[in-house]
Amino acid sequence: MRKNVTTGLMVLVVVLASACGDEGAVPSEPDTASTTSPGSRGVSLTIDAGSLELPDARSASVRTVSGAVEVVGYLDDPDAVASGLANAAIVARLVDGPATDVACTEQYGGPDVAHVVGTIDGRLVDTRFHRADGCGIADWDLAQPILPPPIWSGAPDALVGDGAHPVVLAPGERFTIRLQANATTGYEWEIIVPAGLAVVDDRYEQSDDTGLVGAGGVQVFVIEAGQAGGSVIELAYRQPFEEGTEPAETRTINVEVVAAD
Repeated sequence: MRKNVTTGLMVLVVVLASACGDEGAVPSEPDTASTTSPGSRGVSLTIDAGSLELPDARSASVRTVSGAVEVVGYLDDPDAVASGLANAAIVARLVDGPATDVACTEQYGGPDVAHVVGTIDGRLVDTRFHRADGCGIADWDLAQPILPPPIWSGAPDALVGDGAHPVVLAPGERFTIRLQANATTGYEWEIIVPAGLAVVDDRYEQSDDTGLVGAGGVQVFVIEAGQAGGSVIELAYRQPFEEGTEPAETRTINVEVVAAD
């Protein structure tokens, strides 16, 4: 049996990038697009994706018609979808479901959920995805050609920080905020944490591209929950020595600390 190290939202990792679209905006659905299908694979899939609070915030469908892949909904790159469906690992995950008898890391990638149903080459598909632990994150990343960008990715069409997707945890639990940053520019993320939350770690992780001049990295904050209640974390990306200047970017993260029954 698959071992999940996390329970609910015990340990949370919120992954944020440095660019995002309008907060809370659900993008309009693009027109149908198609491309040549890999081989003669027959595909008919429907995907509902969103968050724990809004599980069907967006939808898409994929099907093959006369040897071509057609996509509708949030999917707008039939070539990428066709390439993904040519990947045996993705097809196996869709048909067989998540792997079993594996240990999952204590990692939380966001409240994303997705439900995929349909058929591939006559084989039934009825499987769910999430990003609540390391295994779920890996599965989501694998199936990215047919799943939307993670909510906390900051991608232009992601549902970013709209208040409908708070980080939920119990007193004493921790979560991690990861934001793209570049220390070589003099910019850094400043954080304001309200009462009831505490920063227990603040560090900068250099990118693996250390040989590149000006390579960026990730700034990491580990937050621990204290008393129950709702609060908002404020983040600003600025050069600390430039007093009085407006930050280049800002973020807010809604947090709900819920006491155990």
